[in-house]
Amino acid sequence: MFRFLYKYSCMSQEERGYDPTFVEATPADVDAMKAWKAEVMKDKTARLSDYQSQCFDRELAGSWPVYRVTIPKEDLISDISLTPGNKQDQERSAPSSSGEHICDDDLVLLVGKPNKNSSSPVGRGMQGYVAYDVRKRRLVYLKDSWRPDLEDAHPEHKTYIHLWQHNVENIAKPLSGGDVRIGNRIQRTLAQDCVREVTKVKHLGRVHYRIVFSEVYRPLETYGHSLDMVEVICDALYAHRDAWEKADVLHRDISDGNVMIRDTFDKNGRLQIGGILNDWDLAKFKSELENPPSRRQRSGTWQFMSAFILSFPGQKKHTVSDDLESFVHLTNWLVLKWHLHKFSATMGSLKEHVTNTYDAFAQNDDGLDLGGSQKHGFLSTGEIPFAPVRKSPPLEHLTKALAKTCHAHYEAHKEEWQRLSDNQGRENAKRADDSKPMGKPVIGRSVNPRYLQKSAGSTPVVHNLQQSQELSLTESFGPLDDHNALISIYSDVILTFAYLLEDGNEPDKLQEKEGQPRSKKPKRSPQEATGEGSSLQTIVEDHDELTVPAVGGFEQVLPVDEHTSSTLPQLAAEKDGTTIQ
Repeated sequence: MFRFLYKYSCMSQEERGYDPTFVEATPADVDAMKAWKAEVMKDKTARLSDYQSQCFDRELAGSWPVYRVTIPKEDLISDISLTPGNKQDQERSAPSSSGEHICDDDLVLLVGKPNKNSSSPVGRGMQGYVAYDVRKRRLVYLKDSWRPDLEDAHPEHKTYIHLWQHNVENIAKPLSGGDVRIGNRIQRTLAQDCVREVTKVKHLGRVHYRIVFSEVYRPLETYGHSLDMVEVICDALYAHRDAWEKADVLHRDISDGNVMIRDTFDKNGRLQIGGILNDWDLAKFKSELENPPSRRQRSGTWQFMSAFILSFPGQKKHTVSDDLESFVHLTNWLVLKWHLHKFSATMGSLKEHVTNTYDAFAQNDDGLDLGGSQKHGFLSTGEIPFAPVRKSPPLEHLTKALAKTCHAHYEAHKEEWQRLSDNQGRENAKRADDSKPMGKPVIGRSVNPRYLQKSAGSTPVVHNLQQSQELSLTESFGPLDDHNALISIYSDVILTFAYLLEDGNEPDKLQEKEGQPRSKKPKRSPQEATGEGSSLQTIVEDHDELTVPAVGGFEQVLPVDEHTSSTLPQLAAEKDGTTIQ
């Protein structure tokens, strides 16, 4: 211990792990930031959203220092390199379609306290900053992390460039991306080599990496009304479909932290809401999905991974249906957390359901985490364990339609589930023989016109399900094997909301309660799950702590809406006396 402390005292700040590319800003820099905000808030169309303004104020609050971060010009991404059809990764000197050039100077940012960060001593060490662009006088988002040091890993900005070149909608725009360098040396971890000398086990190294985006988005859980939630998730579904069908890219980490809300203002200063599918650092190309996994455990966010992936690690290849099922789990999880349902009256039942469905896991003899049995039980039967959803008939319809879709999908893949289960049983038996040792509603806004153009010729959800079931008899094709069924379901619910909420409505999202925990905890083993603290805020994202609003007032019990059992066309007819296609 004394030797360690002595050697540590002899090290430089850089050798101790401090980042020399962060330099404390001057008082003049901070004053310029504050003056800019006061100026931009007077502009009706370019002003900051409430969330962006709060993030800005939070970063400058208290005694937290403001730092000046320099992104080298070699890492900047030109507009023309993001143009559909362009096959070059970087073209700094070429002009963009708007006549802009990539600046010959470095990108200089000012950042304060991070608005998102990991508290884990191991892992990616992700930190997110709402940053001020000194040259262009605007807010951007800086994501600082330690990516896996793998030859076949795609740096996130490379994936974004590929997606933009293939005209994928509803994704963030990257301004720069690259590994952090000190002089000519890239910052890499060394601990894995030291550990290997002692344990003789190979551990993954990491590389310090930064990516900057042109806009600041707000977390999905800050939505004001369930209409916002449904529309944002549907926008993310369109992004996911484009990435898969146009660019051959699969996201592989659908979660509450990776579906974001984009706020903009029209010329009248009216709020416009859209959805963004974010964080493509775990994405893979279609050609890579058949390759053996580069990591021992599965990639993704445990609570939203499919029942197939959780139940058969090492056997089930990640496919598009696994990502689409994650959208379903995300929707149900948000309904459980923020809306009234069967479990709302008893917090104990809610904790038990969430723990068993989303958090619980066990380890097999190979040390791999297993889960998903409760998810599979609900999905394979089409059951909604928390039904009915109260005070929001469109949400109840959505959860029912998603349940039917998942039921049809698992029926189509029943033989695959049985085959994987049999393989797993044989492996377990072999190991045993060898003795070898888991607020306010935002209704005063316009809905995206694409969701209001439901024409008479559009394909209804029921027809999609029937068509998928017919195909499954000959091709083992389920409704989650492409995007059509889910997009149709979400679009129908958005259209119904648009009819019901024309004249405004009461909020249907439970409000945040003061003084409650604001962080997620790791997924829980069956033994741990019996203890206290297993609730909707006990959800982790691959050991990265994510600051999210606390759980709402679930103990509040409101009467079931008299229209709960009505169908969507009936509700619309009751609203305006007409029927809709």
